[in-house]
This record gives sequence, C-alpha cells and structure tokens, in this order.
Amino acid sequence: MEFEVRQTIAAPVDRVLATLVSPDFYAGLAGVPGVSAPTLRERHQDGDDVRLVLGFAFDGSLPSVARAVVDPEKLTWAIDLTVHLDRQGAEFDVVPDHYPDLMQGSGAQVFVDQGGSTERTTDGDLVVKVPFFGGKAEEAIVGGFRRYLLAEGDQVAARV
Repeated sequence: MEFEVRQTIAAPVDRVLATLVSPDFYAGLAGVPGVSAPTLRERHQDGDDVRLVLGFAFDGSLPSVARAVVDPEKLTWAIDLTVHLDRQGAEFDVVPDHYPDLMQGSGAQVFVDQGGSTERTTDGDLVVKVPFFGGKAEEAIVGGFRRYLLAEGDQVAARV
C-alpha cells in the first residue's frame, strides 16, 4: 500500500531536523491509536547523516482470523531512519522484529523551508503478506503511521 503524509510544521527546517535527530526528543513522545510510542534503539551520526532506529508496536485490535496467523504481541518493528541534515531529507525502512516474511516497507521524507515553517512530505510503501487480512492490516498500520507522523510534527513544533 503506497501512502503519502504531508504536514506543515511551525518551525524552521534546521530546527525541525535538529529536533528529529535528538535522542531526548523520543523519550517524551506519546503513542497514537494503533501504534505505540517509539523507543530509540540506536543512534549513530556520521557527519551530516544521522541514523536512528526507532522501535514500534502495533497497538490495535486484530480480527480473530488474523490472530490465528500472528500473535498481536509480536507485531513489533523498527523504523531504520537515516536523516541527511545537509540535504534536508531522509530515507527509512520498516524492519519487522518477528514475521520478517510477512511485512516490509520503505520510504523517504523531504523537508522544505516555507519561510519559517517546514513542509514535511513522507512517501512510502508498506506490504503485509497475510492471506485474507493483509490489506486490512496495511490500512491499520498506515493509519497508525499517519497519526504518528502528524503527532510527531506537532510535538516537534511545540518543542522548538
């Protein structure tokens, strides 16, 4: 399932990016319906490239037929995100902690200066390969990603 999330964040690009790569930022984030609050698993910086590995868990309800195939407690994944401070962009991969053959995803983010605010566009693709409910799971997870990204942008603006 392809998705796009656009948001204007009420802060300059350089401050938005600095906040997004700050380890302290993730400690205070809350979860949103369907997706847990992220945990910062790793952070590495090499010049203008900052790699963050953020852990997430599905926090919604699954139909009984889906629970027969997957354990809801094992629907956890990492977002392996590399932010390019100099290019004002990022790429990410979705890396399942369990069931690696059932879910995969990737995407990119672009941050554009809007005269004191920042427009962040996230484009991605998520595939859940489970018979009968894969499409529903994709919708639920992408919906959670969308809510998370919008909440994250609001929290960046509040922190800056």
